[in-house]
Amino acid sequence: MTGGVKYAGLALLAVAAVGSALDLARGIRIEATRTVLTSPSRVGRDQLLASWEQRGGDALIARSGTAPPEALPLAALWIDQAAASPLPLQQRALEHADALLAGVRRVRPEAPSASLLQVRADLVRYGRPRPATVAAFARSYNQAGFLRDEGLWRLAFAAVYWHTLPEKTRSAAVNEAVWLAGIDGRLRTAVDQLVTGTPLALPVELRLLS
Repeated sequence: MTGGVKYAGLALLAVAAVGSALDLARGIRIEATRTVLTSPSRVGRDQLLASWEQRGGDALIARSGTAPPEALPLAALWIDQAAASPLPLQQRALEHADALLAGVRRVRPEAPSASLLQVRADLVRYGRPRPATVAAFARSYNQAGFLRDEGLWRLAFAAVYWHTLPEKTRSAAVNEAVWLAGIDGRLRTAVDQLVTGTPLALPVELRLLS
């Protein structure tokens, strides 16, 4: 696995990123597997890989069902790798990601990052959200209603796939957008850019004006 991980462009905890090809004003879907976050340095990547190998990595998950701390960022890596690979290699990379995410869910069933990485994996696998994808996205709000980093990614997903979401999840997305906009000016700008021209624009702006 290490060779594949080194081949992938490491985007540590890339679930926090918004799709770089996203054009919300025109309603184009999220390309959730490309990130706008700067990849960590070579040193940071090597430290991650060394820690994974020291803990036993894949063997530890297979033997005990536990998930080392590196499991989530490595799952994100495999999803990124899948998005950039032809179909046979894509399927193999997603299998690695699925195994890592399953290990995390066994140990930390309430981890919202695992739910959101499952959403990203589904978008790579199917090209659009399925009912199980929407359920995983909704579950992330039940697990954590407000996330500073992953919140922007969730807002982007909600803006594009608004009509697939249950009403409770829509309300949660609006609440999170308002919360993010109130943190600082940079995030307010990011929220404005993400919701403009989408069904989220009116409820978010009304809340911000109230």
